[in-house]
Amino acid sequence: MVPVGHYRKELIDASGIFVSSLKALLAPKSLAVGFVLGIIYLLAAALALYFISQGITPGSEGALEATSVYAVSVIASLLCPVPFDIGISEGSRLVAFVTFGTSKEEGLAAMLILRVLSMLTDFVFAAIIALWLRTELREAPVNPEAG
Repeated sequence: MVPVGHYRKELIDASGIFVSSLKALLAPKSLAVGFVLGIIYLLAAALALYFISQGITPGSEGALEATSVYAVSVIASLLCPVPFDIGISEGSRLVAFVTFGTSKEEGLAAMLILRVLSMLTDFVFAAIIALWLRTELREAPVNPEAG
């Protein structure tokens, strides 16, 4: 039987690691890098939505409207407590598009195209990373207790 003091020492060690990791994540440099990468991601997604909407209906919305539509969907997804993949972001984008004067059909087409392209992009990046890490995964030690 393991003494209780052993678990207490492990808990103290783990909490020390947690606090030091939290300090590293909340450092100004880490926050600045995350902020810049987040802005780049949001602008790239809004730009993709703009190009998709221009492809469906040329001259329909401007880049500012597409950015607003994407921002509304991000806010709706963050505020809604249900899982992300059941259409909350698409529905909020559709409502925002209709608010800007786009027809329901064109807004829905833009949302479906954006969803397919984002899923395809995720799959392509995952495949590239899996191929890149393939040799490292072969050399990784196997846990004999895992079975």
